[in-house]
Amino acid sequence: MDTDTSQLSIAARRAVAARDWARVNQCATEIAQRSPDDAESPFLLGLVQKAARQPEAAATLFRKALTKDKQRYDAAIELANLNVVRNRYDEARGLLGQ
Repeated sequence: MDTDTSQLSIAARRAVAARDWARVNQCATEIAQRSPDDAESPFLLGLVQKAARQPEAAATLFRKALTKDKQRYDAAIELANLNVVRNRYDEARGLLGQ
């Protein structure tokens, strides 16, 4: 992740804390344009979809983040949480290595 992309990520994380989902979406979209192979953009967009109560769309984006970077435990935890809410316990356990 280059310096500009890192700054966008920081701005997006601040926007998540402030629940400014439009700003998170804007930052994530720009990260995707600058660094399409980075897992940060789909992770952030997943948070936007989760906040919008779109669990299927959020799950798809968290899976995409994990495809791009298998070490994104934040994405795994978010996806596991969505799986628990949707009564997909085996999938949740699989994500968390249990």
